[in-house]
Amino acid sequence: MRLEGERGNPSRVVVVSEEILSRLRSSPGLLRRSNVRFFLAYSGSEVLSLARASDPSLILIDYALPVLRADEVCREIKASLKLRDIPVVIAGPAYPPEFEAACHEAGCRAYFATPLDVGALSSWVARLLGERVREESRLSVLLSVKYGAIVSQSLGCSRDLSLAGMQVRSSTKLQEGFCVSVRFTLDSSHPIATLGRVVRVIPTEEGDYDMGIRFIGLPAEARNRLEEFLETRRA
Repeated sequence: MRLEGERGNPSRVVVVSEEILSRLRSSPGLLRRSNVRFFLAYSGSEVLSLARASDPSLILIDYALPVLRADEVCREIKASLKLRDIPVVIAGPAYPPEFEAACHEAGCRAYFATPLDVGALSSWVARLLGERVREESRLSVLLSVKYGAIVSQSLGCSRDLSLAGMQVRSSTKLQEGFCVSVRFTLDSSHPIATLGRVVRVIPTEEGDYDMGIRFIGLPAEARNRLEEFLETRRA
């Protein structure tokens, strides 16, 4: 089935599992590329069916697929004269290490440990497809949470930014559901300040936390500046 990136005449097809596509939507740069389209598979058997039918440039799947695991899918791909040259990228748990070892033994091109660094995965996939990679700028972000009369502040950096919100990496963990004050600067002008709600918290291997923050009541002036900034980055 056709999904993201259907404009024009796409020259690259990616067969992708449902879990990974849902994560890529949080960092939509790759999904916007007009010459890449994504075919969604819900199980290992569907991955194989779509690969046989669509001649994809890449297979991008998570380890714990129904029916056939990713390493089993990869073995089937590499055993086929028609499909064996298609690179297979798998995302799965870092532990136990036997999972990753089984995928490499089956012939996968790369294995990304979960929880995924979506930015790193998107950049890697873009390079593999021969797409130009735009380096994401990292904005310093000040997060403030008020506990009665006490205000706690922590500094982080943005890893993804949109009109709806941002993903912030910080050494300080905030709880899901917390309302926070968010302050960041796009350029040399005055900073943007708004409220946000923590909607997702994922620990990183480095001991930090990737926190998804949804903007609440972003002022119109700030929204216009942010929209202009995002358009400039996409250009």
